[in-house]
Amino acid sequence: IRLYEQFRELKDSTDFAITIDRYALGAAHMLLGRLPEGTVKHLVVTGGEVRKLVTLLVPESLGLLETLDPVVVNQWFERMQTATPQQRAEACGTDVFGAARLLPAASLIRHLCAISGADHVLVPQLTLRDGLLADLLPGAHGPHYLDAQHLLAEARQLVMRYGGNDDYANNTASLAVQIFDQTRDLHALGERERTLLEFSALVHDIGAYINVRERHKHSMYIILAADIAGLTADEQHIVAHIARYHRRASPQGHHRDFQALPRRSRVVVSYLASILRLAYGLDVERTQRIKKVRCEVSREHLLLHVDRRQIALERWSIDGKKGMFVETFGLNVKVVPREGE
Repeated sequence: IRLYEQFRELKDSTDFAITIDRYALGAAHMLLGRLPEGTVKHLVVTGGEVRKLVTLLVPESLGLLETLDPVVVNQWFERMQTATPQQRAEACGTDVFGAARLLPAASLIRHLCAISGADHVLVPQLTLRDGLLADLLPGAHGPHYLDAQHLLAEARQLVMRYGGNDDYANNTASLAVQIFDQTRDLHALGERERTLLEFSALVHDIGAYINVRERHKHSMYIILAADIAGLTADEQHIVAHIARYHRRASPQGHHRDFQALPRRSRVVVSYLASILRLAYGLDVERTQRIKKVRCEVSREHLLLHVDRRQIALERWSIDGKKGMFVETFGLNVKVVPREGE
């Protein structure tokens, strides 16, 4: 409906279907570009116009979940593309306006299938209202749920959009979750917090797009302003603050944005930003020289064992960045070289 409304002034023009189709192609690229490549297993499309297409193209449909063949949709769209508004209306068994509204739906379906490689589309006989109500049922994931894989794809899109270094971002995220996994007894956080840390580690440096010296602050601004599917408002603030505190000052009493967070969110930020600082410190030269870290927790120390002998730079870097971890967990941090030195 929105796509139709944008181009309704062209509805009687021969350019209407072509313009709709070109715009839908861009929309399909944008939608699928936010997902990891090659991960689309099922394409589910809902909406009144799509259900009308099912009625037209699959007249025997009676079930709650119907299948549309993109080849059939494509053939129908090509016929309608050259038809007059009145011919479309007669073919669709509706008025001119109703027939025109079907074109955007068909165009988007054909492009989504072509780009993703999907050989069919699933069309539930349900409305958006049904989905919203289902999200509110006890035990439901809720309206902001997105699995970790797709949420992290959102983070990588931000890195790409703001000219970040993929190799550096991925390695920092890998080191961060390695430390997280091996220090669970210290922080007692769960899988959702692990995902938030990985997300933060991927995007922590995107603020350099605006200004290198204050990049940690600009990363926070960008994250808060971004449209990130799958994060609640509270989680988006947590991620933004983790990125904010990955370097320079740790949270202070006069930092109003941090102090405005709920208490648990402040704790999560402190824990995860402390861990991110260590991961950040292990790749200070940004060459991914250290890819794996083994953590050893003792009464007074967190030892970071790395598979390198020459670690003078890493020791210097961690010494300058461990302060927040020391304050948060009460453990000193040391980098330990490969055995033999």
